[in-house]
Amino acid sequence: MALAALSDRNSTQDPGIITNVYWLSDGSTVGTGFLKVDGIDWNASYDWDWGDLGAWNVGITGTYYLHRYNATVNGGTIVDLFHQNIQGAGGIAQNGVETLPRMLYRTRLGWSNGAWSVTGFMNYISHYYDGWPVPPNVNFQCLAAGSALAGGTFPCAISNWSNVQPSWYTFDLSLGYDTGDTPVNNYLKNITVQLTVQNLMNKHAAEQYGPSTSTRNIAGYDILKPNTGRTVGLTLIKNW
Repeated sequence: MALAALSDRNSTQDPGIITNVYWLSDGSTVGTGFLKVDGIDWNASYDWDWGDLGAWNVGITGTYYLHRYNATVNGGTIVDLFHQNIQGAGGIAQNGVETLPRMLYRTRLGWSNGAWSVTGFMNYISHYYDGWPVPPNVNFQCLAAGSALAGGTFPCAISNWSNVQPSWYTFDLSLGYDTGDTPVNNYLKNITVQLTVQNLMNKHAAEQYGPSTSTRNIAGYDILKPNTGRTVGLTLIKNW
């Protein structure tokens, strides 16, 4: 094992130090706990032909989580992440809250007529409470009423702080054109052009106060949501 590591081309150590290795310490972890998730998945769709107005389709698919029981070690405390007590927000209790989104779904409305097709999507993620530490100068933690100096029990300038992350709505759009067998030129037949726009409204993740840890990189926003904004893609496919 040591020789394999030292022989790796990315290793910066001289393989000759292998003679100085007398024992190996395995610092890896072993999962002895468990994770049990209960929830309801659903989907529904309907298609119809509207004659000259084209073919239409609607649909929805989603999940509603009931419980997410988690224990990190065998015999340890069992926590339901959808009903959890977290740190109080400067004198305001945050008990029995969801620390992960409980409901997610994606809806669509589509239309096609001949070579053209258009489909719009709406994505939803419900609110949740993050479990990161509360800022020290919000709600009832200030030295004087209305101040921003931490260290007391007076109401701060920011007096409505909570760890809640708001619900998330985004919209996607897909536009397509398929030449099919219509063109006379064989090279132009069966060509599909697809334009996709993810996060059409260019929405960014909400602000989130949290440290950098082994599970969280430095960021000033909700890390469960993408913060990339609008993404545009163009796909060209030729079928022979």
